[in-house]
This record gives sequence, structure tokens and C-alpha cells, in this order.
Amino acid sequence: PSAEHSVTASLPLAALAVLLKPLEDINGLAHVQGTLVGDLFDPDVEATARVEQGVVAGLAVGDASGRVTRRGEQVEARQVAIEAWGGHATASFELTASGKVPAKGEADWEDFDAAKIGRLGVADGEWSLPSKGSLQLSGTLDPLDLSIESTASLSPKLASSPAISARLRARLEIKRDQLGLTAAVDQGSANQARAALTLTDGRALSGTIALSLPDLAQLAPLAPARFRPGLSGRVGADATVAGTVDEPQVTATVTGDGLTVAGATIPTVRGNVDWTRSRLKAKALQLATAGGSAELSGLVALNGSESNDWQLTVKKLDLSPFIAAADFFGISVPT
Repeated sequence: PSAEHSVTASLPLAALAVLLKPLEDINGLAHVQGTLVGDLFDPDVEATARVEQGVVAGLAVGDASGRVTRRGEQVEARQVAIEAWGGHATASFELTASGKVPAKGEADWEDFDAAKIGRLGVADGEWSLPSKGSLQLSGTLDPLDLSIESTASLSPKLASSPAISARLRARLEIKRDQLGLTAAVDQGSANQARAALTLTDGRALSGTIALSLPDLAQLAPLAPARFRPGLSGRVGADATVAGTVDEPQVTATVTGDGLTVAGATIPTVRGNVDWTRSRLKAKALQLATAGGSAELSGLVALNGSESNDWQLTVKKLDLSPFIAAADFFGISVPT
């Protein structure tokens, strides 16, 4: 029989996976107040809902509230307000609860700070990455196959420096066992970063990163304070990423021209490096100064788990840039 019922309830979101399996990776506490109209076992729903301490696939996403409706197989969430990562957003979402469960949605946000995402391992207040942008979502929930496209303005800054401005364009592909990210970041008309990264089974990393920084001075506010004065030059890198989230590995070809860092100017840098959390390995990393050059090869330890094992070959090297750097740090060098 058709009837109207009022409902007030609080329940863990994980319980909804019993009704819709693709929601099993979503956790939090939901508070719902609304009406059920029609067949008690298959009603239309009009409700306001609030989610506290929402977590999606292990990532804390904060609190959300909005209006939820269900008409047959159609489920919609409208005027959803989200508070997370120091910022706020408004969003809408709809899905069809049958077949592959097609879904689509959109959101606009302001002041979301990526540094507040717990998985990044950043000390509180050390740096911030606020952003303002929008996204569009489309795909299916069963099997999980979602695509999110986004554009945003970024304002990264260290605690002791002014922010810089950049623009982000990104596409995130979400599957059951894999995340795929392609992203481009542009600072003004010069500095650029491009990335294509894949995360498999929540652990394994693979992909590429390309940096083109023809105006290093624009990034000076993001350098440690003592390195900012006079920082300039041109830097490029093409890198491959492998390993795992806990133990990433980066292999890169690097170039530098007219680099001025810590009071030293090095006209040319060319070579290859391998990086992990424990060591930096140089492969024929060449430094050229006026009338001379040096080549660095071997391993430089970054923590106590490795031992230094490197060789420096010098050919008529002009030491003045390195003496200038030593003076910058207050180190006396015999001449």
C-alpha cells in the first residue's frame, strides 16, 4: 500500500554497502531526516543528510551536508556543502542504481589546502597549498570506473614566504585497483610541470614527470629562506617514477644553465640522477664553469641506511663559484 512515512536516522555509511556494493570504500557517520513516499520497501525519498568525518578509500574528506532524493532507480544529491582540508565546496551528484550504476557530478571549491591531507606527511604549518577550482565527474560505480576532470588556481607557499600563483589542469581516472593521474601545472608563461602517474593496488607507482623551468627566480619564494636571494637560472628534468608509495624511486635526466644558488653561479649542468629516500646516485653529472669542468658519479647518502661512495673528477675547474658558495654559508676556504 502507498503511504508517507517520516524518517530520522543515524547510521555508519559502511552499512549502505549492503544496499549498494560500490559504496563499501566509503566510511563516516550519516544523519538523515526525511520522508518516504509510496511502497515501504521501494519508496521515493526526500531527505536532508549530513555526513560527519567522511572517509573515501582511506582518505579523510571531512564533513558534508545536502539534500538527497530517490525516484525509482535515480538517486540525486543536491546543494551539497563540504567542509574539508581548511576549505569549503558545493557539489551535486546523481546515479542510476541499476546495471553498471552510471554516475555523474560536479563541484566548485575554495581554499582547499593539500598540505592538510594527512597522507602527505607534511609537518603542520610547514607549507601550504591552497587552491580554488572546479571539477566534473562521470563514469560507473559497478565496476568502479570514474573520470574526474579539474581546473584550479594554486597558491603554494612556505610558512616564511609569500605565495606564488600557478594554474592546474588535471584528469584522474579511478578504477577498482588503479588510479591514473595526468596533470599540467603552469606558472605564468614560463615555468611548466607535466606528470602522468599511475598508482596500482594502492601501493605501486609508475609514470613520468617533466619539468621545464626557464625562470627559476619565479620559484624563489618556495626555496628555503637562505637560498632565496639571487636564485636564478634555467632548469629542466625528464624523470621516470617507479617503486611504491613508501619507497618511491625517481630516475631523471637533468639540465641547468646559468644557475645561481647560494652565491655561486654555475654556467652548465648536465647528467643523470637516481633518487630514493635514502640516497642520491649521480651518473656522470657534469658541471661546467669558465674554462673547466667537473664530473660527479656515485652515491650520496641521504640518511644513515646508506654509505657515501662517490667520485669527483676535475678538469681545470674554476673554483670561484664554490668558494662563493662556501662564503655564503660562512665557511672559510683556503686559497
